[in-house]
Amino acid sequence: MAHYKVVYRETDRLESYAGVATIVYEVGKWTRPQIKGSKLFVFDNLQDAKTFDHGAFRLNPCRAIYRCHVRGIEKGPRKWIAYCVEEDVRSYWRGAPSRRMSSPKGTVCVGAVKLVERVY
Repeated sequence: MAHYKVVYRETDRLESYAGVATIVYEVGKWTRPQIKGSKLFVFDNLQDAKTFDHGAFRLNPCRAIYRCHVRGIEKGPRKWIAYCVEEDVRSYWRGAPSRRMSSPKGTVCVGAVKLVERVY
């Protein structure tokens, strides 16, 4: 099954935003969460990745979508994700976030991501 990561180019880096931490990706290298015990979100289909709307992120002209390899796929979707402060992210992955928002449609949680090729 193919997976897709939405990133944006900030100067010469590919990044995604995780509320409290910006995650930096490099094509061909494995990336893991910065916060121990957390996961990364990827899309399980290209259409949901293309229609991902996260406020100003959707309008960012430097946005790109990469096909990726993943490790450690979590079984079953997460209904809520935590954001804003590191403790919320840690609580989320323990199962009890204090601040909540719906996870993006079509996402799965993974332990590591390797960008392979730009598809959009």
